[in-house]
Amino acid sequence: MHQHHRGYGLIELAVAISLIALLASIAVPTYQRVVRKTHRSSAIAALMELHLRQEKYRADNAAYATALTQLGTPGGDVADYYSLSIAASTATSNTLRADARSTGNQNADAQGDVSCARLEIDQSGTRTPAACWR
Repeated sequence: MHQHHRGYGLIELAVAISLIALLASIAVPTYQRVVRKTHRSSAIAALMELHLRQEKYRADNAAYATALTQLGTPGGDVADYYSLSIAASTATSNTLRADARSTGNQNADAQGDVSCARLEIDQSGTRTPAACWR
């Protein structure tokens, strides 16, 4: 008489764990990349909002603002992942900047080989690095 045991053997368990590890090694980096890109989109929206406020400020004051407090705080949770600043400002030119914080590994954000850890837009709407604004 044969007793028939039900259940999984060590080999089946090892194969299942290996498959789960393989799927996780593919899914986790992809998920992190998507999250970083989402945070980048928030930073871009904040920079665009500040850019519009900067142009309105100049129309009202004949010079660009030199401090973010003059423009107000943009909406969203961008401050959790990016530090916003006015990198340069004169009467006729300005550059707004978003620098990635190390929180959540945001400073590892890239578009292809181009780092997206620093985003900038100037008074003429020139966006750098261009690859990160797409």
